[in-house]
Amino acid sequence: MSEKKSVYFPTIDGLRFIAFSLVFFRHFSIYKPSHFLFEIGWVGVELFFLISGFLLTKLLVMEVRQNGHINVKKYFFRRILRIWPLYYLYLLFIVCLSYFFLNHPLSVGRFLGNIFFIDNWISSIEQYNQNVASFHLWSISTEEQYYLFLPFLIPWLIKRNNKTIAVVFIFVYLILLVCRYLAIQANVEHPFIYVLPISGDSFFAGILLGLGLYDQFLKKINSFFAFFCGITIIVIVFFIPGRDVIDINQLFIYLLTAVAFSLILISVLFSNNRVFLFLFSNKLIRYLGKISYGLYIFHIPVIYCIEKIFLVENPNINIRWSIVLAFALTILIASASYELFEKRFLKMKQRFKGIENRPI
Repeated sequence: MSEKKSVYFPTIDGLRFIAFSLVFFRHFSIYKPSHFLFEIGWVGVELFFLISGFLLTKLLVMEVRQNGHINVKKYFFRRILRIWPLYYLYLLFIVCLSYFFLNHPLSVGRFLGNIFFIDNWISSIEQYNQNVASFHLWSISTEEQYYLFLPFLIPWLIKRNNKTIAVVFIFVYLILLVCRYLAIQANVEHPFIYVLPISGDSFFAGILLGLGLYDQFLKKINSFFAFFCGITIIVIVFFIPGRDVIDINQLFIYLLTAVAFSLILISVLFSNNRVFLFLFSNKLIRYLGKISYGLYIFHIPVIYCIEKIFLVENPNINIRWSIVLAFALTILIASASYELFEKRFLKMKQRFKGIENRPI
């Protein structure tokens, strides 16, 4: 058995916080359509997917190399202890919020969709969840579905040569394209394509990067050039009809987004530049990246309350200050959640680790 190594990329925590920030500004409704932050904010979820695909794949690859196999049972325990405690606590919070404060009874069907992580499939047919506090949880369902096949796919891929792996990923992408094309031809409505795994280009791009097959080549790419190209592609995506427009754009906007964030991920992973290290791995942004799951979970009710209390009932209040307040309050709640609740389960998660990774 080889010497055990730790897998931790501090700069990725910075990317996590950027992903959350994009989602946050998308959901703050003062940013109306045509505003850049509103229109492009949806890609934050794609960045979360890419990071998850990359990190989980990298960890599983290292586990196979160090231990000779993947302990599937431990893998699922790790995922459960990271996602489920806060998720189900939040669902309980939604029940209380809906019945005691919003006078908005929950749909039993949608609530069961949340409980069993199939809300994205329900959303694809019935639109987003109408409950104000849970419409964003579809992405958690999608990510949980991605998690299911990884511990079985990665060991199989590791045994294949680079050519075979390339063919596999091309084949997978063609399947995604065909599924999206058929959905377009069927005149489905948004968010059918967006919330289903058929828009999973970013997650699969993360898997490909996580396998590490092209690391030696990628390390030679100039970090600033890769970063600039990634940002340029994101700007191009802004000028393309968005993911809510069901047309030919659905065939390539997810690929463009995946390529853009892959370039950005490469630029921060393999760079020793002080600027990148400061921007993406300073102590503050690393911490905000650590609590990004809580930030994502709690930002919706915070935004709702701030908009209702400050912008609807007090329309003369400075909008910028309402944004700052919502952002700060979300960070405060997510930090409290992480320190007082999530850490307990993260410590339990250490019992099931395959290899050393990010410190709690």
